[in-house]
Amino acid sequence: MPGDDIDEFVNSLLRKQASELDQLIEYESFAGRAEGRSRNTIDLTIIALSKLKDFLSSHELPTDVSLLSTKDIRSFILHLKSSKRFSGHPFITDCGNNLSATSINSYLRAIRAAFNRWVAEGFIEQSPFEKIRIPKAPKRVIPTFSQEQIGALLSAIDITTPTGFRDYLLILLYLDTGCRLTEITNLRIGDVNTAERCFKVFGKGSKERFVPI
Repeated sequence: MPGDDIDEFVNSLLRKQASELDQLIEYESFAGRAEGRSRNTIDLTIIALSKLKDFLSSHELPTDVSLLSTKDIRSFILHLKSSKRFSGHPFITDCGNNLSATSINSYLRAIRAAFNRWVAEGFIEQSPFEKIRIPKAPKRVIPTFSQEQIGALLSAIDITTPTGFRDYLLILLYLDTGCRLTEITNLRIGDVNTAERCFKVFGKGSKERFVPI
């Protein structure tokens, strides 16, 4: 959408004090980009709010968020707990297990944050999440690779080819630093300081930091 159209949409939304979920979902995309939120954060918010909208529509509940009650949100939480992992996916027919507790927690936190923003910006008077306790995500210990698994992983790479040597180096960086996938793949030569044995990464929350090698 061109810049002038975006401004007109946002201004009309603010003038109307609109509280229809469809319009607010679109507004969240604009607001997220304006506030510099990460693409992943914006996408998660849109997905979570779309799940809420689909639930409300399918159960003939109001999609005007100013009319939503605590009971409606609790019903939605129960709906998420019984939902299949890939339900509604256009290409995956075997939906497998139910949504994980971590996914449910992430969706609900994203929705609650959106409602809080809408209260702060005057779209709604109060959030139905005020009296809701979001189910906690379980804290689990993630198993690490054994020395044998690391050896097998590295030995499977043909380091005599340019591509293989690159992959070998990337995996060593992952193992040595614990950096995120995007932090390593977005690394540029100018970010590496061989004299100081460190490199600069642009990580989560738009924060730069130096990582020792």
